[in-house]
Amino acid sequence: MEYTPSAIRAPHFFNKQRNLDKAVCGLVGILRGVSADKHLTAEELLYLNLWLKAQRNLRDDPDGIDLIDLIDDIVDDGVISDDEMRDLVTLCNDIANIRSVEFEGEYEAKINEFLGLLQGVIADGVVNTKEFGFICDWLDRNEIVEEDWLVRQVKSRITHILEDNEVSHEELTEFAEALKQLTGYQFDDTGDAECASLAYLEDQVKSLTECTNVCFTGKFLMGTRKTLEDHAKLVGLTPEKKITKKLNLLVIGELVTPDWRFQSYGRKIEQAVKYREAGVPIKILTEKTWAKFLKLD
Repeated sequence: MEYTPSAIRAPHFFNKQRNLDKAVCGLVGILRGVSADKHLTAEELLYLNLWLKAQRNLRDDPDGIDLIDLIDDIVDDGVISDDEMRDLVTLCNDIANIRSVEFEGEYEAKINEFLGLLQGVIADGVVNTKEFGFICDWLDRNEIVEEDWLVRQVKSRITHILEDNEVSHEELTEFAEALKQLTGYQFDDTGDAECASLAYLEDQVKSLTECTNVCFTGKFLMGTRKTLEDHAKLVGLTPEKKITKKLNLLVIGELVTPDWRFQSYGRKIEQAVKYREAGVPIKILTEKTWAKFLKLD
């Protein structure tokens, strides 16, 4: 086969387009989330602004550019008027409705949208009754994702809240905290608009003597996979390459990305979570906790 310039560029173009598609689906979710109650707060405006400017794949997208330009105009004079916020809400809804049609019925697209939606809803750190209802309605309309483990986690909390047919302030506060944990939200602590933490998956492990084998997945600050496996052997653990029902421990690297769910290591994490939910005694640790056990932090 003769390799033409277009053939060489094809994989790069494919990856670029796939990353743009992910970014657009996340954008649709973010926009739906921040405007779920038909209102934008100053905190949500700040979150949306920072999130947009952190998305490299949206820098050339017309809708991303329009949003950034409008937000820059709104904050330019230091005064945010009600009319400006209404204009932004309208633009958010228009973009979300138009762009969501591009990916209708696609599982991966809807998961990315859902993750973005949750980020948008808790952008200001709280969940109100309108936002809660919006999440419920979205889940009812998107049955394609009902078997996803994150969706199941959210739906189980919603079911618990609705058991008495009332939604209290305390329940909404607890729901907001659960969403923060499930998405890795840290905006109110660090000012980082990305949600990438996997600490919410972590189990309580008192001692590594509880385990006999371990699997490592993701990218690690501590070094290569070989380095991690050598550390494991030093403390008497057997490194494994695959997730099986006989596995005792899965350690997740700190260098995760917001779209980790659709990376190869994300599949391992999901498999371990599914086994754990089924009663298989697999423990999940983050790299940070693993380092503490080995006294390497």
